[in-house]
Amino acid sequence: MRDKREKILSDPEKYRQEQLLKRVPDDLDDLDEEERQQVLEDLESVVPTVAPAALREDIGNLNRLIDRARLLESRPVEVESKLKKLKGVIAERGVFADPNMKLLIFTEHKDTLDYLVGRLREWGLTVIQIHGSMKIGDRNIPGSRIYAEREFREECQVLVATEAAGEGINLQFCWFMINYDIPWNPVRLEQRMGRIHRYGQKHDCLIFNFASTTTREGRVLQKLLGRLAEIRKELGTDQVFDVVGEIFPANLLEKLFREMYAKHTTEASITDRIVHDVDASRFRAITESTLEGLARRELTLSRLVGKSAEARERRLVPEVVEEFFVQAAPVCGLGVHAIHAHVYRVGRLPRPLLGLGEKQELRFGALGQDYRQVIFDQGLLAGEPTAEWVTPGHPLFEVVRQSIVEGTETDLERGAIFYDLQAQEPYVLDVFGASIKDGLGETLHQRLFVVQSDPRGTMGVKSPTLFLDLAPAPKGTDPPRAGLPDAAASEAFFFRAGPGAVPGGGRPRAHVGHRGCG
Repeated sequence: MRDKREKILSDPEKYRQEQLLKRVPDDLDDLDEEERQQVLEDLESVVPTVAPAALREDIGNLNRLIDRARLLESRPVEVESKLKKLKGVIAERGVFADPNMKLLIFTEHKDTLDYLVGRLREWGLTVIQIHGSMKIGDRNIPGSRIYAEREFREECQVLVATEAAGEGINLQFCWFMINYDIPWNPVRLEQRMGRIHRYGQKHDCLIFNFASTTTREGRVLQKLLGRLAEIRKELGTDQVFDVVGEIFPANLLEKLFREMYAKHTTEASITDRIVHDVDASRFRAITESTLEGLARRELTLSRLVGKSAEARERRLVPEVVEEFFVQAAPVCGLGVHAIHAHVYRVGRLPRPLLGLGEKQELRFGALGQDYRQVIFDQGLLAGEPTAEWVTPGHPLFEVVRQSIVEGTETDLERGAIFYDLQAQEPYVLDVFGASIKDGLGETLHQRLFVVQSDPRGTMGVKSPTLFLDLAPAPKGTDPPRAGLPDAAASEAFFFRAGPGAVPGGGRPRAHVGHRGCG
């Protein structure tokens, strides 16, 4: 700022002419003489003449600020009280003693982020960072946000981030967070907390908010945070953070701070405004109206219980997901090595799977090139916080599944026979894939339906998870003929049972026999 003003002061008229030229429209030469003259006169009135006296005053003020800043820089770094507090808090919480403990630090500015990264590394901690100039990228591109998220999970102990990490990343393997700078928008503060306080978190989250109570902004922020904590305790719920944006608009606090300096608004009036607006009764009214709106919808207890039971019935248990993956991976050319019970190392992915992953990236996300530790049961995350939870919908699981589907489609079309130990007579299972599409042909929803037909022609809809209770018949077993529907007596085939249209337009079919007790 000072250097720019000194340059202007050295030749004020030259600077003014440069500003005039920047504002000259590109089509000036196409105008007639009168119009050109009018444009230039308008520019002369818009671009002010430089006042050398005002510039000299600005330069003097800036020189004094520069001298004070250099004085601060010359002091030992540990003199800064905020930094000392940071080191004391993380030491007290055992971060230095436990290299597996993760710490997330949020700050407002990139300069502060760089400063903290340097200090934390001097203290012997491994540090990764996320800031706004980094691209989203993926887990295989160093310097991207997704790569940094992976490094934080698998390698580094501390992640220092600006608001760029406030949304879109999941850090539930970390439960300790420090807001080194507090945003003036309380909704952004809630978004930060949502990075670790989310589904899959196995610990109580510990969050520290650093506010300098020797400044007016710090005291106001402290008052706001205190009010939110009081209301949370009174209501007995974290919903206070979910609806704070409806009571305290995003830009209100910043507006109040600007008025405090520009219009000399007193600190007391701002804190009074916070006490008035952030009131427990208002929070209660909003949360109750939300619940009332839900209650007015056509939701009945019996229907909810039925849906819950159906969801449990359809749910694939982790053991089934794990068994499928471990058996299917070698067929796809993928190595899976058990580290210990239910924890596996997956080596570098073969090229065909990487190509398949690129095709599915828009639907399931970016596929990594290698996975160090994977688990299939979310319940194991507490003991293996750095492991990757692989389940249906995860890009690694989906490329293995798709590879198996493509590699075994011919076998599936040839037919499948199962044994049902609970059945007293043979029956046929027809598997239908159904989808709902919008006017543009985009699939909105997909489901599998299994229709069971007995020898009497009676049909019933079953969950696709029925196949988990069936045992594959030994190779060479002939399908039963007697007592089955006519179509089954002459056919034995089973198309690929994937969601969507069935290949060939036919119906997937499985013949199921019974095994006698003898």
